[in-house]
This record gives sequence, C-alpha cells and structure tokens, in this order.
Amino acid sequence: ITALSDEKFLFNTDNYSYNQQSQLEVFISSDPLILSQAKKLRLKFHANYLSSQINKETFKNNTLYSKELIAQQKIIIHDGYDSFAEHLVIKDKQQDKIIAYVRLIDTYTAYKIGGYYCETRFNLNHLFNSQTFYMEFSRLVIDPEYNTSLIAQLLWNGIVQHSKIKGIDAIMGVLSLTLEDHKQETYALLNDLKAHHISARNYRVLPYQIMPDKPRLKTNTQRPNNPLIDYFFTQGVKLCGDAYWNKDLNCAELFVHYPFK
Repeated sequence: ITALSDEKFLFNTDNYSYNQQSQLEVFISSDPLILSQAKKLRLKFHANYLSSQINKETFKNNTLYSKELIAQQKIIIHDGYDSFAEHLVIKDKQQDKIIAYVRLIDTYTAYKIGGYYCETRFNLNHLFNSQTFYMEFSRLVIDPEYNTSLIAQLLWNGIVQHSKIKGIDAIMGVLSLTLEDHKQETYALLNDLKAHHISARNYRVLPYQIMPDKPRLKTNTQRPNNPLIDYFFTQGVKLCGDAYWNKDLNCAELFVHYPFK
C-alpha cells in the first residue's frame, strides 16, 4: 500500500478473511477530513448509548450532528487529548468511510501533556512506579454495521503493531459497555470478565466513580456476545478491577491492561 504523506499504514488486510466486496485499510492518520469522519463515528457511538432518549432514526439518517443536540446530551466529540494523540482508523475503501477508530497516547506524549485520559477515570498511581512505557487506547468505536470479531482483530493488531514500533512495554486502556437498555446483560458480562479475566492484584486500579447498585440478576440472564470484548480478552487482555460509571453516557468504563512478554 502506498501511504499518503500524513498517514502511516500499519498493515495490509489482504490476508484477513472479509466480505470480498470490501477493502479495508488500517492506518494512523492526522488528516482533518479523516478525523472529522472518525469524530462523527464517535458521536454516533456515544449517542447510541442514549437511544432511549433520542430516536434511533436520527442516528440512521445521520441527522444528529447539531450543536444543540451535542450540548443537550453532553457528548464530548473533542477534548484536550485529541490534539496530542495519534488516531488509528479502519477505512472501508469501497464505501469511502471510516468504520472503526481508536485514540492512542504513548508515555512520551502523556508526560508532555500532564497525564493519560485513563487517569481522569481511575487512580493509576501505583502502575507508574516501575519504568514501564505504556500505550493507552481510548474512545474506541466500531460502526454497528461492521461490529464483528474481524474488525476487533484488526483494531487490536493495529494497536499492538503501533505499540511495538514505538518501543512500548505494555498496553492499557478503556473499554465501554452501555447500561441504558441492557443493564442485566451488562452486569452478567462484567461478572464473567471478573471471574475469568481479572488481573493480578498489583495491576488493580480504583475508579473515581463507582457503578450504581448492581441489580439482582435473573437466573436466565445470559452473558451477551460482544465481538470487541470477546476478541480483546481472548488475546490476554486483563480487567483491572471495578468499572468506572460514566454518568453522562450511563455506561461502564473498564480499565484493561496487557503487558508484552
């Protein structure tokens, strides 16, 4: 693949099984047009957490991007970290659209700007006692039409490959789960992750906002399939304790950790 001057392609997706009608690119970009598309996807993703308050047809027709609606729902589509972070995207070339996105901040950048995004959610002080160089991911979103294990795989491999290029020792980040319409299922998934994918105690962190009271789970509540969560945790990612409750979006934010061997 021939990279554009402001884009860094991480790998070719020819070796990945996918719909033959689609061609995917995975790359780091600072192109304003690419990032504008990515932020619209971020907004659409966050607004879906508020689906009980906004008509879903609004998302489908892409008519939600008004300043009034953004202000009403307190959805942040740009924050101070965006200006300094690197932005990893997956693009469907045939459809000419961004279908997945994740924001990356390495140790060097965090030092310059005064910290990581995760530090606004969790107390991470004890993680930084060792000389470990981290890559942090946040704001991870996938277009619902492309929410498959393959796209999760491409995102994870992109994060890992870029981290290795940067000489990183470990990956950390935030994954989000909605509480809006599926509270029972979300808590069932959290219980399952705590039971099977919890980190060692020296990686545990404390959220600054604890989750609301856990509902009594029905006996027939099933752990839901979540392609992104399922793939990341099968790669050895570990959950580092209780989730942070994002009140504005009514979602659980999970802090996760993955050290390179």
